Amino acid sequence: MSKRQLTNREQLRKSLKEAEPNSVLHQELIAIKVSIEKPREKAVPELVKLLKAAKTQVTKHFIAAFLGSSRDPRAIRPLIHAAVAPENENYNSNFLWPLAKFDCTKHLDFFVDFMVDRDAANEAMLACGYAIAAMKGPFNARKVKRGIRKLLAAKSIQAEPDIQLQAEHFRMGAADHLMEQYFLQVAREYHRKPTATLDAC
Repeated sequence: MSKRQLTNREQLRKSLKEAEPNSVLHQELIAIKVSIEKPREKAVPELVKLLKAAKTQVTKHFIAAFLGSSRDPRAIRPLIHAAVAPENENYNSNFLWPLAKFDCTKHLDFFVDFMVDRDAANEAMLACGYAIAAMKGPFNARKVKRGIRKLLAAKSIQAEPDIQLQAEHFRMGAADHLMEQYFLQVAREYHRKPTATLDAC
């Protein structure tokens, strides 16, 4: 029987106990604990500030997870910025998974470009695909068509055939979702408009 997965709060308490007292990590984890005990309106801005100032990836991971759980749209841009920050290069997915809990339709270009520019079919690309799959629209016609074209035309990554296929799978899945959602959007708009009858021709 598998063990129950710890919640973010439980994992935070566990990490606090294990962190060396008065270390940078310990101080940052305490700051997170203090912030998340406040109402969301105050907690989210404080967590965003902590994310920008954090020194350890452990801290950033917790902050990103709590921001994702908040479902507060103020967290979207800070998470996007963190996902592409040079110092987080090997930890992109920690900031992309929380974004899959939001409707990031307005940021479609970022997610498409991220997937197209990746040179590895890794967890970050997968998380990016989930963020696209969570988009509900409505989509800007020009942007969504451009995004679909980019995903379909993306060059194969330089890797083993299985990894290339995995990257293709991630990108095609994202393109398929966008095509389906945009088709439904167009269909709804079409059926809302009165159409000419044969008698009127």
